[in-house]
Amino acid sequence: MYTGFPVPGGAGAGHSRCGGRSSLIPAGVAPMTPVLCHWLTPAVLFMVLIGGPARADYQPLPLTELFATSDLVALGNIAAVDETTFVVEDYQVLAGAPPEAPLVVKRFRDWSGNARWSPYRAGQRVLLFLTAAESTPSGKPIWKIRGLGDEGEMPVEDGYVYPQGIYLDGFVQQQYEVQHGRLQGYRFVLEDFLSALHGYNRCYRADVQEGKRRQVTIHQICDAQALQRYRDASPLNRYLVRLSE
Repeated sequence: MYTGFPVPGGAGAGHSRCGGRSSLIPAGVAPMTPVLCHWLTPAVLFMVLIGGPARADYQPLPLTELFATSDLVALGNIAAVDETTFVVEDYQVLAGAPPEAPLVVKRFRDWSGNARWSPYRAGQRVLLFLTAAESTPSGKPIWKIRGLGDEGEMPVEDGYVYPQGIYLDGFVQQQYEVQHGRLQGYRFVLEDFLSALHGYNRCYRADVQEGKRRQVTIHQICDAQALQRYRDASPLNRYLVRLSE
């Protein structure tokens, strides 16, 4: 069972391995010293290395929480963009209940240390992790992207998905050119990433307690054999299981 205690503002807690080596850390990369590890969690170190948000109270959401606690996960194409929102069409709902109205999402706004990989434009394909829609005076629901660092919005292009704004312990982070822009993040075959998402949600359930200190507790719900099959399917699956223990 994994319990995360995000700081105010929706931050997720990362796992740190101090003075030792994770099985996923690439060869040749030295582990952190105890002095650095005292205050540099993996998520904080990630933001320091890429020049991320200057806000000390923010850590990226773990991928486990994006998978298990989003109200809606959808894959689709941006059809229209205005000053505050964008509309997604031809979308596939991967988790959550399908919206009754068109899928309208509040745009991510760049802020110090965090910028979207490229400006919004029609035709971009995105994988979205969203929070519950807000009602508006017009009655049009507007969904919100998860995470202050745009973690819940991932570009999809040429059969790959590019998670960005998050930290994945042991996976190599690189700079990629995608959708006429650049991002610092990770690249996965889309089919494999979605398989990890579906399998994770079959094996785990998240309980969320809202409040001043939001708490997320993740429980295993599949049997040991099913979990073993899921774990063995890919390095990403193994990472997700380790993070959920």
